Amino acid sequence: MLYVNNKFFNLDERVKDDEFIELRKDLHKKVSALKQRFGDWITLRSSKQPERNSSGLLEPWQNITVPLKQIVNGTNGSEEWLYTESLPQIKDGYVIPDSLQEIVRYGELRINLNDQPDKAYFYMYKHDFVKRGKLVLVDLQSDEERRAAQREREAELNFYIYNKASSLNQDAGLLRVVARRWGVVNTNTLSDAQIKNTLYDLVMEGERQNAKDGKTRGIHEFGEDCKVDNSVKIGSVVQEAMDEGFLVFVEETRQWCIDYKDGGNKPVLLAVSSQEVSSKREALIAHLSIDLKALQLLENVMGRDLSKEASPLLPVNVLERTDDFQILKQQAKSIGINSFGMKKEDLKALLLEKAEALQQE
Repeated sequence: MLYVNNKFFNLDERVKDDEFIELRKDLHKKVSALKQRFGDWITLRSSKQPERNSSGLLEPWQNITVPLKQIVNGTNGSEEWLYTESLPQIKDGYVIPDSLQEIVRYGELRINLNDQPDKAYFYMYKHDFVKRGKLVLVDLQSDEERRAAQREREAELNFYIYNKASSLNQDAGLLRVVARRWGVVNTNTLSDAQIKNTLYDLVMEGERQNAKDGKTRGIHEFGEDCKVDNSVKIGSVVQEAMDEGFLVFVEETRQWCIDYKDGGNKPVLLAVSSQEVSSKREALIAHLSIDLKALQLLENVMGRDLSKEASPLLPVNVLERTDDFQILKQQAKSIGINSFGMKKEDLKALLLEKAEALQQE
């Protein structure tokens, strides 16, 4: 049974004259959706998995004490929700149940949607333990779909890195370019097998981090990098410059600097914000993809000319962030477009169209 602000919440859909009309509709709608997906039962599981002790054995599941009273935000302000399985006492207008807590043993709580729709609704949509992830809904279908999708991505990564038909295995130079883009250091001193294994570990580490933050580069981005666009070539040169000591990151000032090794001035390529420090290398690569002057400094110290190696247009995602009219004009010139008299917005749209067409080739 459910009580809201010490008032009995009648689940009978035939009741039409109380204050719970809209809540009742919501409950039956959501419980019906749960039945369609999970059948007669739902299972809530503790998010804290048992740990292994010093002998290697799993410790038993810890019991969870779950409060059966919750304060939630309702349509008219704060509401007190109370769930009880037995008929409670009512004293001075207040509900006094037999117990205000439930013990979840062995890490799981199963709820029958036919017999306890009120309990399912209370836990799933009102309880703080579920909202904060202390108890999580076991969704075997979604879990299996996620596992299958992840294994498909891992199979794709294995193909790119290890399959003999992959472009990385047909061109050792290309393997090293992509590896340097991902931060593999000193590739010229490593064997192909060492590079592949290190690269695999770096990409999988990024994939795991991406699952947490949705931002870190992972398997999808690695697949795109195997096409070798400008950012890959720039990332490769960045790693080469770091390996040879010409490019350094000064922790105290959070600046990427050129080091000519002559004891003189160190030109600053980029100062990163405190929020970007954890991804400082990616921030530099993105910056060099847009700031052609900074890129030229790096090219000069390395004796490289990326314009002879890379495709003439910046990648679509970089062009989308570019609002410097001079850079857009330079890009137009590189592919033979006369930008005289064109508005910045029109030129950018035209360049994006060209870049998207190149990307699909």
